[in-house]
Amino acid sequence: MRGDWISRGNGAATVVFIHGILSSSESCWTHGSGAYWPQILASEPTLAGIGVYVFSYKTGFSSGNYRLGDIVDALDEHMRLDKVVGPSQKLIFVCHSMGGIVARKFIVRESASLIDRGIEISLFLIASPSLGSDYANWLSPIAKFVGHAQADALRFGQGNAWLMDLDREFLDLKESGRLHLAGKELIEDRSIVLSGLLRKQIVEPMAGARYFGRPYKVPNSDHFSIPKVADADTVQHRLLREFVLNAAGRLPIAQALWNALEHRIDACNRAGVPIRMVLRLHVLFEVAPSLIERCFDSAVGPEKSNRIRRWINDAVVALVEKEAGHASFVASVANDPTVLNATEIAHGETAREVTARHFLIAILNDQSSGAVAEIRRTLGASQFKALQESAIHFGPDEETEQSEVPEIN
Repeated sequence: MRGDWISRGNGAATVVFIHGILSSSESCWTHGSGAYWPQILASEPTLAGIGVYVFSYKTGFSSGNYRLGDIVDALDEHMRLDKVVGPSQKLIFVCHSMGGIVARKFIVRESASLIDRGIEISLFLIASPSLGSDYANWLSPIAKFVGHAQADALRFGQGNAWLMDLDREFLDLKESGRLHLAGKELIEDRSIVLSGLLRKQIVEPMAGARYFGRPYKVPNSDHFSIPKVADADTVQHRLLREFVLNAAGRLPIAQALWNALEHRIDACNRAGVPIRMVLRLHVLFEVAPSLIERCFDSAVGPEKSNRIRRWINDAVVALVEKEAGHASFVASVANDPTVLNATEIAHGETAREVTARHFLIAILNDQSSGAVAEIRRTLGASQFKALQESAIHFGPDEETEQSEVPEIN
């Protein structure tokens, strides 16, 4: 029984993985290929700064009278000792099977403290038997024989007063609105064979899609395969990545913009070239040439637009020749200050993602940039203001078109 940090993050948001009954933090989240879901999540560039923590508890057949309440106690103490929860933090639980019941009991029991500290809770429930499981009913004779209290608590039916009470308490808390509480539920697709004859889903849809809208049935999954992802392209992971981004208050960056920035920043890191604003402008000519051309042309005319374009190309070449080998830090897209400013602009527009247009607005708003100052000097105050207004009011980005730009070697 332990808690392990995969990535500590910056304290603003933490993802907590909790496995299910008769499982462990290793067996639950590890794919047959060896891919470990918490590590895949921690390696996501778009989630840089978000902590990833894995909680494991006693749940084998020999766990006897170690009850669900004891697991909740352990979760609370481990998160306290490992400083998982801070004030005004966003806490995101990723729970398989009984792990979802553990998380919900923790939330209900600690709701007053969570509300007082301003903590926002998000639940990503994966085949979690919110109303119990027929599998636990099937296991009941074995559970009683070996004295397994956890399996007995998961029985499906009105006679399970403990689980019915937790369901009512959680629904009351959710509907009260006193605690920020969001969620997503994934449900299994396939049945498994019990006793060699009976084919059953471990968690039926009515028990696994109980609390939040738009549950998702993962195609071809069963109860034991659904928490195991092969890579970052697996649908469960893509849904989790989107969920964490939303829970953490972040917006995804348009893929074309992300790819171009990542390529350019990686090249600069290898060459030891500092990330200057002129390089960010250069990326926009690569990822959204039509947006830049039309935005500049409409504001300042083709002649000055071409002059600025030539100046940016020349400035990039000069930068590489002059400053290669001088940068001692390693930059990243997720922590790039202009990307962060663009994200704030996109939030202000209630956009679904950060686009090249938001990135351009963030660049033009940067009063500390020498490159932006040179563009302002070239255009004059009135035309520079017109360029800013053009970027703000321009239509949808044309981000799919690619242009040839010089490489940084």
